[in-house]
Amino acid sequence: QVANFDPNAISGFDAAQFANFDPLAVAGFDADQFANFDPLAMAGFDATQVANFDPNAISGFDAAQFANFDPEAFGGFNAEHFENFDPALMAIFDAERIQNFDPLAMGGFDADQFANFDPAAFAGFDADQVDNFDPAAVAAFNADQFANFDPAAFAGFDREHFENFDPALMAIFDVERIQNFDPLAMGGFDADQFANFDPAAFAGFDADQVEHFDPAAMAGFDQEKFANFDPAAMAGFVADQVANFDPSAMAGFNAAQFANFDPAAMAGFGAAQVVFFNVEAVAGFGRDQVTGMDLGALVGFDIEQVRNLNAEAIRGIGDTVLSFDDFDLAVRNELVVESAQLLGGVGSFEDLLAQLAGGDDGSFPAADKLEELGWDPSLGDLANLEFGTGADVDDAALAAALAAFGTAELDTTAP
Repeated sequence: QVANFDPNAISGFDAAQFANFDPLAVAGFDADQFANFDPLAMAGFDATQVANFDPNAISGFDAAQFANFDPEAFGGFNAEHFENFDPALMAIFDAERIQNFDPLAMGGFDADQFANFDPAAFAGFDADQVDNFDPAAVAAFNADQFANFDPAAFAGFDREHFENFDPALMAIFDVERIQNFDPLAMGGFDADQFANFDPAAFAGFDADQVEHFDPAAMAGFDQEKFANFDPAAMAGFVADQVANFDPSAMAGFNAAQFANFDPAAMAGFGAAQVVFFNVEAVAGFGRDQVTGMDLGALVGFDIEQVRNLNAEAIRGIGDTVLSFDDFDLAVRNELVVESAQLLGGVGSFEDLLAQLAGGDDGSFPAADKLEELGWDPSLGDLANLEFGTGADVDDAALAAALAAFGTAELDTTAP
């Protein structure tokens, strides 16, 4: 029967009459009929009736009609209804109306529709509604809209949503909003997005969130961003993430932050990153953390950094390093206890020979001088010898050679 109503005669119905319509009967109205409804009469519809509207008929409504709907009636619209809303009419929705939207219906909105929402209305969305947004539609959000979201609503965004956020808008996120991010959604952010975050906002991330960062996205962090991380959040980083840290950003870490790194994550650091560590910050490393670093990373420490390591961290290097040949000589002298420094090279014959070398041309002392020191000429030219545990030297010659080294004046502090 309703389907046969003359569209031109529909304007005679008022709110009281619509309120008495059988909810199932309203499914018969089409777009032409809706277009002729008296805007003031819209106040008569409730959510149950709205739920039965023909989705294809929704396009007949105009702004004046939408404006007169009871806010609670909006709870009757479903995703298919919203798909048919005219994007140009979205500005009519305010926070009160949005609060009544069925969360499951949110997937019906597309980017064009969201782009036309009143920014102030975004305060009406909650986490359950946000959770059901079409990921492709969130690309339409602008800074003013993001700024009006209830911070608690950000808990509804998932990884796929974050992947579609406009990188240029990331600066709108503050500590309070970030604290509400779902840890499992963090993998959706990429390097370009992180690069646009307000550094001060990084204080909002916790270890659970950090653990789920995409390792490739770490390239978006700079020194200032790292400096703002809560020290407790450092426990969330894993080796794959650490390996992607920008070396020049390492100076942002302080001692309290380094102290909270998971020892297992330390394997991600390389020498190129270590050289940028703040000298004071390395005091935060403990024995387990240093032990977790690769030898290739440990050789990146310079003398000033080593001097700021605590005693336990120094022992950690000893736990890891079997040979100090790859370390700078000054660092070796700092790391190896004096009683173990039997030779000026601190375990490296190459450095020892370099100290024995004579003039500016790097030549060794003349043969007669070597003989005066006790060197056995039968061993050959010192400059051409290769030292090793497999050398075939008789006891007398070996004793003479050791005596020569023992009487040589060696500088154990040479770089």
